[in-house]
Amino acid sequence: MLNALFTLSFLGLRSFHVLPGAFVLAALVYLMQGVQQLFKGTVTFGNISKLVLIPLIFYTVGSQISSPGTNFPADILIWITLPSF
Repeated sequence: MLNALFTLSFLGLRSFHVLPGAFVLAALVYLMQGVQQLFKGTVTFGNISKLVLIPLIFYTVGSQISSPGTNFPADILIWITLPSF
């Protein structure tokens, strides 16, 4: 439902699916913070897994970024919570 609200159909153009891209952007900002901590010398499992997840996020969900998939937010939530363990 939330994805349908953000298709920007009121513009009269084709529908844009900006919400999945916003989720990916938020996930990448979070994951890049772990990479920044690695450069500062804080080597933890969470920071290493954040570094590994950056290319994997594009490999696994890269084709879904512009589609209105219903399980996409759940996938991104898993990617964000995985390094927390």
